[in-house]
Amino acid sequence: GLGEDAKRVRVEADGDARVRGDASWLSRGVLNLVDNALVHSEPGPVVVRVARADAGVVIEVESSGSVPKHVRKNLFRRFVTTRPDKGGSGLGLAIVRAVTESHGGRAELASPGPPSVVFRLTLPPARRKLSDADT
Repeated sequence: GLGEDAKRVRVEADGDARVRGDASWLSRGVLNLVDNALVHSEPGPVVVRVARADAGVVIEVESSGSVPKHVRKNLFRRFVTTRPDKGGSGLGLAIVRAVTESHGGRAELASPGPPSVVFRLTLPPARRKLSDADT
């Protein structure tokens, strides 16, 4: 779990942001982003935003700091870590991308900072059931 760091995490949810997929894997993907933000960001809050948008369901994880230019192009590759001293395997963001893409979505670094780093997942929304239509 997140332990003491959980106090730094704030979640903001807006609208019907349901997606269809494997809840365990999708949770793991989002938790990997949060863990990554807690380990690599500067002190301060980590904000998780979940909202419905034209492109689908958007999940953003924002934290203070920046991603160095030389690291950006390899962020989502396996075994790439900037902090081996923190015990990172370099698999977290690779898992995030694999899980997101396997659900028909996209994972990206939306803002490299400074002042804030924003990772964005865009996933297709769950389809409404026929019984929910026009009621």
